[in-house]
Amino acid sequence: MTAGELAARLAGSGTLVVDVRSPDDYAAGHVPGAISLPLAELRDRLDELPREAEVIAYCGGPYCVVSAEAVRVLAEHGYAARTLDGGCLGWRRHE
Repeated sequence: MTAGELAARLAGSGTLVVDVRSPDDYAAGHVPGAISLPLAELRDRLDELPREAEVIAYCGGPYCVVSAEAVRVLAEHGYAARTLDGGCLGWRRHE
């Protein structure tokens, strides 16, 4: 999903944005409305995520593979999930 597509969805419902970076990175800046859920905690906290939402996961930038791993884990557990193209860096460039 592109940053522009995500920006259009933020006003509505049905999309959950998940920042899979470290809590420190999240605190330094994140997509508005995103929740912090580091990849290392994802499997243990899946029950916190609504099943009906589409989950958009992101990490640091276009070469970061953490969000792709998060999407794989989410899909294995029945969630509709995609990555944010370009990660947090792509979002900042869009703003």
